[in-house]
Amino acid sequence: SYTNNPTDPFRVQFGANLPESTTGGRNFGASIGYISGPFAATIAGERVKNLEATAVAGFRRQQTIMGGASYDIGPVRLYGQAGDTRTDATFNVRTRLYQLGTAVRFGNGLVLAAYGHTRTRILGSSSTDRIASLGYD
Repeated sequence: SYTNNPTDPFRVQFGANLPESTTGGRNFGASIGYISGPFAATIAGERVKNLEATAVAGFRRQQTIMGGASYDIGPVRLYGQAGDTRTDATFNVRTRLYQLGTAVRFGNGLVLAAYGHTRTRILGSSSTDRIASLGYD
């Protein structure tokens, strides 16, 4: 694995492993991020080719890419993320998601609000999940 200087505003990480069995493949993941002042953003991806044989029937590989960003505007932080995961197995699955939220300073804590949306496709059909949350931390 590799990680550049963590104090640098531009950050890079990479990790990989060799096959762990005669049927498995290599796994690897990488991320690139930028953090400067009130703004932060990152994109990360991974490919998994070796997984416990009993975890997913007919598993061949899984690929994921995620991105996220946040911005501080005084007492308010805005943030969001989006992602896409594809699993190639006996039943191929694709999941796409996004999430938007905010954290607002209030008293000694934060009021947190978020909305998320996930859509999963498998065997020609799809399901959609939506969730909103409100909390205080």
